[in-house]
Amino acid sequence: MVQGPSLTPPGLPDEGEVKLTVIVSARQLRELERRAGRDGISITEAVQGALEIGLIVWNAVRSRDRVLIQTPDGDLREIHLPRLGR
Repeated sequence: MVQGPSLTPPGLPDEGEVKLTVIVSARQLRELERRAGRDGISITEAVQGALEIGLIVWNAVRSRDRVLIQTPDGDLREIHLPRLGR
């Protein structure tokens, strides 16, 4: 896998918060706004939550783990994310 240069500025601490500007689709923004409103959180918190979930799933897929979602009825559904597994 080819990796680009790090975007992390030199001397950035390992902990704490930094500001990150990203471009999202209109659909993604609407979904973040919907979830933030439903859960009573800010858009920033919704983005942070989505990133955390994304990192967990990304790491699992990269490790060749299976990613499963279980419904309230107990049915299992496998999530396929081929683009993340490269």
